[in-house]
Amino acid sequence: MSSLTKADIAALIPRLYGRKIYEEAQAQAFWSKFEGNEGSGLPIIVKSEPTKEPGDTIRIGYTYQLTGAGRTGEQVLEGYEEALVTDYMDVSIALLRHATRHQMTADEQGIINLAEREKSALAQWLSRTLDQAMFTALDLSPTNVIYANDATSINTIDALDVFDTETISRAKVYADDLLIPPMTVLNGTPYYGMVIHPYQAYSLKEDTVWQNAQREAMPPGEGNPLFTGALGHWDGVVLFSHPWVPRALNANSPAVYYSDAMLFGAEAALHAYGRYPLYTVETFDYKESVGTGVSIVHGLAKVKYTTEATDKSVVIVRSASADPNA
Repeated sequence: MSSLTKADIAALIPRLYGRKIYEEAQAQAFWSKFEGNEGSGLPIIVKSEPTKEPGDTIRIGYTYQLTGAGRTGEQVLEGYEEALVTDYMDVSIALLRHATRHQMTADEQGIINLAEREKSALAQWLSRTLDQAMFTALDLSPTNVIYANDATSINTIDALDVFDTETISRAKVYADDLLIPPMTVLNGTPYYGMVIHPYQAYSLKEDTVWQNAQREAMPPGEGNPLFTGALGHWDGVVLFSHPWVPRALNANSPAVYYSDAMLFGAEAALHAYGRYPLYTVETFDYKESVGTGVSIVHGLAKVKYTTEATDKSVVIVRSASADPNA
């Protein structure tokens, strides 16, 4: 008896598709345009270190800004040097994978190319999974939080505590006070990013100040990928809308739905890869069944270095988030 080996179906296991499915997933993902290599200053740091087995950790280092006043005039500099202060963050990575499977007869008799559809479906799944994980990570145990209007906690948010331009400006001032570095600088103007829930976006669009500002203002960064898909901008903050911004019901009386909008600057999160997405095709049952799979070894987390007790580059902005169609 002879068994089919991987060598016999080598043509059906193309690693090239691993890159293609990754690029397709990246094209669909919200957070991908904010990713950059260590030192790029973009909101999400990408760190890639090949690993031998899942469960390893990837470490990223950080150097704090110098704080000394320096020396002036003829003051002696020797002996007044300032030592760099460094820190680091570890991110655990693990194997994540998914697959589909179909019978050859279904492919032969159907009117669609199942192999291609399965590849696209896996790319969509990967994109959705990575995006959802990033939203969850950025909202995890936040240390920098402000509330809309006069709310002071989740359970004091009422229907009047809606998202508006005043809320954006207060969040921006808070980020400035925390010395959060902006996600980009255009024509000498620093810009933060902020992603809000569509229901918060609905409230914002009802704000006449926002309406007038967007009608009169020109886009600050046409052609800049960091502005792609933006709702608009206000007071140095570029606004985006996404349905996966966390939304929940509080315990006020009456209870009110609220959402956690996220203002972010440079190096807000780390996405570590031990293995970029690998796409494979396998056959079973004497080639009568075909399986399509994707695997990735990765981990992601909000940046919070070991000597700090606060999030480095994220401010959570909580406001009422009522469904306008309810």
